[in-house]
Amino acid sequence: MAVAIFDLDRTLTKYATYTPFLIFAAFHRAPWRLLLLPVWLVSMIGYGLRVFSRKRLKEIGFLLLVGRQISTDKMDKLAADFADLMVNHNIFPAAQARLAQERAQGAKLILATASPDFYAQEIANRLGFDEVIATRQDRPGPGLLSYRIAGENCYGAAKLDMVRTALAKGTAAKETRFYSDSASDAPLLDWVDSAFAVNPDTALRRLARLKGWSVLDFA
Repeated sequence: MAVAIFDLDRTLTKYATYTPFLIFAAFHRAPWRLLLLPVWLVSMIGYGLRVFSRKRLKEIGFLLLVGRQISTDKMDKLAADFADLMVNHNIFPAAQARLAQERAQGAKLILATASPDFYAQEIANRLGFDEVIATRQDRPGPGLLSYRIAGENCYGAAKLDMVRTALAKGTAAKETRFYSDSASDAPLLDWVDSAFAVNPDTALRRLARLKGWSVLDFA
């Protein structure tokens, strides 16, 4: 069986999803937390200056705009409503067509994303994915989600490791294909049989030319 792996943000979606989710969650759960948005913006600058890691940045955002903990019931509702919004307004039609093409050819569809698992799974369900590999939010107890991330952020080399581990547990893939908009996914793009640079920026377009990866424009 062929396996078609897709990144989420700016590959399938027109814009990134994490900050919009934080704003969505704060607005529906505790609107006063929107006053903390400037702190989140400063945190993103800190990440850009390498004050802390991408994983830590996401934990800070969750802590500021969602809270230290949230019940899984409440998060399930937030994630489902957010996924509806994203699928209705934030997916490239060309990306949906490519998913349909891969599905028609019998490929197993895997969403591999740095986005958190709780809403990545909901988006994947609506788009017809067979499996999700995502950043896993910590579950500190029954019915609870923490602001902490369990294990690695599904990004860069860590995403490759997580995909390889997932594929090793299933039926051996006859062919692997990966679609991504980000040069940070170079380890996985380099590992698969067929790599697709989607909506590439200058850095990824240059890398695709060097590596011989196909270029697609879902936008």
